[in-house]
Amino acid sequence: MDYCGRLVNRPSVNITVRNCIVPYGNGFCIGSEASGGVHNVLIENMLVGTSLHNCYVKTAPGRGGIISDIHFRNITVLGVSRTGLHVNMNYTGSPPTNQTATPIVRNITFEDVNGNAKYAGIFNCIPESPCTCTVVDSRWRAEAGFSCVNATIQSSDVSPAMCAAPPVIDNPSP
Repeated sequence: MDYCGRLVNRPSVNITVRNCIVPYGNGFCIGSEASGGVHNVLIENMLVGTSLHNCYVKTAPGRGGIISDIHFRNITVLGVSRTGLHVNMNYTGSPPTNQTATPIVRNITFEDVNGNAKYAGIFNCIPESPCTCTVVDSRWRAEAGFSCVNATIQSSDVSPAMCAAPPVIDNPSP
């Protein structure tokens, strides 16, 4: 599928997904192929059973593209996720399409996203393009808290505390 996205090379914009139940799988995922860009996406009013990554934005150096203005809102995980909130700019699912293309991830908002997870959240961004995210009204019952690398995170009313101490992560991707 990545090949098809690169071939079309147009942005995905103005997308709304709401009122869904996801019993298992990868929850809600944006990327990894986003070289054409992904903008203005709202994912809201969702129930998730057991998922690998609940709310997941992924890309990698060599992919390029801008992922921006993504809003995850009112999402509840009923089962257990591996990661509650996940932004990964070092995704390794397939080889880079352009060695010099640097992706940009900005204005990702997680609002009222709650549940059970091994890791409350992982924000694994790259030094040459730190990601920017907002986490609001989010509570996780998790073995480990939030890990933030090369990420600027604004938060309010979040549990556990945002990026207090980085957890040890045992290969959280793909």
